[in-house]
Amino acid sequence: MYRKLVIQTIIYSIGFVFPRIVNYVFLKFFTVFFKREEFSLYTDMYALSFIVIGFLSFGLENTYFRFLYKKNYNKRIVFSTGVIIQLLISSFFLIISISLIKYLSFIAGYHHHSEYFFMFFFIIFFDTICVLPMAWLRANDKPVQYSTISIVNILIQSLLIIYLFFYSDNIFYGKNTFFFFIFRWISYFTDKIGYIFFSNMISSLVNLFLVLPILLKEVTIKKFNKNLAIKMLNYGIPIMIGTIAFSINENLDKILIKRWVSDEINGSYSACYKIASFMSLYLRIFRLGIEPFFLKNLKILMQYIFMKKLFICLFYLD
Repeated sequence: MYRKLVIQTIIYSIGFVFPRIVNYVFLKFFTVFFKREEFSLYTDMYALSFIVIGFLSFGLENTYFRFLYKKNYNKRIVFSTGVIIQLLISSFFLIISISLIKYLSFIAGYHHHSEYFFMFFFIIFFDTICVLPMAWLRANDKPVQYSTISIVNILIQSLLIIYLFFYSDNIFYGKNTFFFFIFRWISYFTDKIGYIFFSNMISSLVNLFLVLPILLKEVTIKKFNKNLAIKMLNYGIPIMIGTIAFSINENLDKILIKRWVSDEINGSYSACYKIASFMSLYLRIFRLGIEPFFLKNLKILMQYIFMKKLFICLFYLD
């Protein structure tokens, strides 16, 4: 059992670390192509989006794992209920945000680039819908599929970024090709920074298509349980608040430096921050493998906690 856990953790780590390594390689790529003030815009948009995702996720990933292993709940009903809740919340967000896009972009200081917000609204929409299907893969011991989807996602995004940036600098030639016309269409409504967001939007859409078979197979309206939905929301709201607090703690510095100091300083700070944050990846890797294991084996977890507390008590009694 423990050997299986170690193997799964290694496979999860591949799917989790590889995209991060690619992102760090692109950090050098972006600092070459962008000025510091332009890099500030790139990091600011992602900082804002992480806070929004923290709200829209509603803590449903942790809630799904919590209710999944309760004996009095059917696993398919729990998954269907969670996905339908997430879909309703995300759809409501998308409709409202698109209708208010001009006001939101103006408030954030991007009134000349409302297309950034348009693309990010769809990125957030696609990503939040994919949260529970990806959790379903972890719960059903499918680390290979989980890692494959993650790797395919980052490869598509990376190839699109390289394609758009190299065409924009005339490194690729052939102005009568099909690929050039696609580039012209994309460059018509956005700039170099927008190329990154467009690539992310396409990769997030592909991610949704990759998990779509899970949604079509496992989710039906008949399996939606209203009472369970209320319990899941009540359980998830405190987690959501904690997630938002964490997102604010992680991203507020970049948001404030851009608006209170300057884009140039924020660009330099954000690039250094991305390098330093690489050190925290090991914790997330461990959680990917260990969380489903402990939730399936709550007795082992409770025994571990009890022995730990007992050891502490005996230590202090001595």
